[in-house]
Amino acid sequence: MVYTALYTLLWLLTAFVTPQELVTLSVTPKITAECGKQVTINCNVSSSRHGLSIKHMNWSQNNRSFCSVDNEGNITHHRHTLSHFHCEYKHGQLSLIFKRVQPLESGDYRCKLQSNQGAKHQYTIVELQECCGIVEGVSTSDGPACTFKYVYPDGDVHWFHGSHHLSDGYSSKLKDNPSSKAKTLPL
Repeated sequence: MVYTALYTLLWLLTAFVTPQELVTLSVTPKITAECGKQVTINCNVSSSRHGLSIKHMNWSQNNRSFCSVDNEGNITHHRHTLSHFHCEYKHGQLSLIFKRVQPLESGDYRCKLQSNQGAKHQYTIVELQECCGIVEGVSTSDGPACTFKYVYPDGDVHWFHGSHHLSDGYSSKLKDNPSSKAKTLPL
């Protein structure tokens, strides 16, 4: 009787446990990074069964792959981005490492796995703290302006002449200058 019950339980367990439930993919759900510092995003694979074979594993953002690992553990870096990064793979862990994280690198990242025990994916969010870059006052043909380089996020700018608030009730948009990676705010 006990043998029959155990046999039935074992049969039900194997019938209803899919390969995707045997393999686990884990990431840190949210990482808050300090601007300009190194950030490492890890993706760890584990399995409740022996014989896990990774066929393909990668880190991507907005369907753009940063790096991938093949079934032999070889890493391929995809250099289609301005980000300064590299990847490392060791014992089922794929790490995406940014040398000096910038606003461009903030957002959602996906770690994706294809293995002989199923396919999985997990997401992590990289949030960036404030970046204090370079602020310069410049004189243009249209009048005074401020130029901001490497500042994140955009903030409110108030213009003063002595103690007189010149921009009270005044709203102006920052203008992007892609060639210098700067934003300019005219008075």
